[in-house]
Amino acid sequence: MKKTTITLIILINWTLCFSQVEKIILHQVVGDTISLKEKIDYLLFPEIADTNFNYGLVRYINTSYYIISYFKSDSLIRQIDSTDIYNYHKNIEKLYAYYSNKTQSDNSSETSYVILTDSVNKSQKLNTNYISPEMRKKIEYDANRYQRLNGEAQNQGLKGQDRQNYINTGGYGELKFKKKK
Repeated sequence: MKKTTITLIILINWTLCFSQVEKIILHQVVGDTISLKEKIDYLLFPEIADTNFNYGLVRYINTSYYIISYFKSDSLIRQIDSTDIYNYHKNIEKLYAYYSNKTQSDNSSETSYVILTDSVNKSQKLNTNYISPEMRKKIEYDANRYQRLNGEAQNQGLKGQDRQNYINTGGYGELKFKKKK
């Protein structure tokens, strides 16, 4: 075990000295060093057990990405795909938004919503200004009208289809006559 650890450390140092190495930051929330708490909170590296995990680093060496995991008594280097790096980044982004929204809703009584957007592709942003001011006034008018008519129908004791007919006809009731034979 000690020989493997020493060989691994020598291999890492040799690789770091003679190759092009870049630190990879999965997300600004976790930085370049991933602690055990961050690994668990953001569901990172599920293939690596949490039991002895101390911290981890993501590095780009030559043309590949690697996870360098440091355990309490050992270390491990594992190659990963660039798609995994992207998926880890998106996972951190989503969970960070979730945790932020959860703490905001715990602190305040009003409901707030977080819109998750893809920071890589700016062209897919949600356009929220597609409703014109005239359309907003009409929506507000129709909503107020519906609430008023629904309240009146409830006060009159109308239920089911009679209530819907009352609301849809603008408060005018329908009179049905049966012909006598």
